[in-house]
Amino acid sequence: MDNVSYEVIDIQDIPYEDGFFDVVIANYMLYHVPDIARALSEVSRVLKCGGCFYAGTTGENGIMETVMKYFKIKALRNWKSDLISFLFAKCRFE
Repeated sequence: MDNVSYEVIDIQDIPYEDGFFDVVIANYMLYHVPDIARALSEVSRVLKCGGCFYAGTTGENGIMETVMKYFKIKALRNWKSDLISFLFAKCRFE
């Protein structure tokens, strides 16, 4: 495939212009990121409108416990939809 590339970069400081990517993949690494909010904000910035962000994690709830601890969220009624809504608002996803 000529239009696909792989690169290891710092997700907290993505060296690409706004709206550059159709897809961003963070595979089994988000729990290592010191500043989750900054990382998600950067992903939001470099994704094209309608772009997709794929984040692979391990376990039933994956990265959710780490993200909730980082943002000091004690409980969510419906953790999947509530947390996703919270992150989209906090990190300016559209």
